[in-house]
Amino acid sequence: MISIPLGLQIFLLLAVAVSVYALGHWCVAASRSWRCHQRAAALLRQHPAAGSVALAELCLVHGTPFLLICGGEPERDLLGAQLGTKLARLPHGRVAFFSSGHFKLHEDFQRMEGVQWELLQQLLVLDRDALDTLSNFTSFLRHLRRKGWLKQEGGSASVDVVVLTSAYHARRVRGVAALLLGFYGLSFHVAEVELPTGTAPQSESLWRCIRDVLRAALWLVSGFEGDVLAGWMHQDRRDFRRWYRSKRG
Repeated sequence: MISIPLGLQIFLLLAVAVSVYALGHWCVAASRSWRCHQRAAALLRQHPAAGSVALAELCLVHGTPFLLICGGEPERDLLGAQLGTKLARLPHGRVAFFSSGHFKLHEDFQRMEGVQWELLQQLLVLDRDALDTLSNFTSFLRHLRRKGWLKQEGGSASVDVVVLTSAYHARRVRGVAALLLGFYGLSFHVAEVELPTGTAPQSESLWRCIRDVLRAALWLVSGFEGDVLAGWMHQDRRDFRRWYRSKRG
């Protein structure tokens, strides 16, 4: 009979416990994500010919309270500000969350075409914490938690969150959103901003999508975000975040 050292037994037990814990989280995320997908699809399938931005406007009218703009090109912020203005007119609107976007100051939004600043400022949150796609979502979820809006259950709206990004970035955003928003029972719709021809890649590699979904799964069970590595890869964003925090604090 093989004798297993006590230290190894403890290690194996801990490994099994962590694996069961992680698997449980991922199963919960998958189950909730599927229910959220079904809830959102019930509304979106009624308008099969509409584009993603037109569907986003429809979602806002039908009760979507949250707007998340993933930072990047200025076109994302412009459309996000226009949708945020429309959301501010509705009684259920709660936040237009700009996560490390192109425009840095409130004054930038006051001069945008099609944006009513007196309305947008009621919901506008300019957050500079995110360094990459994963932290766009984790910083958004932390904001909802601080406000008491994160209930780990579906809301009354068919679509809880409209997520806005560029068309080439949409596949990666959908993967991360399905896991993270789905885990908290939040249904979502991704609005795709089309950029001028020749200014953006046609699509992102499948590897980048898989990598960020795996990182999202790790964050769910451990809270590990990889902030140091993201800061090394995006040093300009890291330096601006450091400056912004020092100015704010």
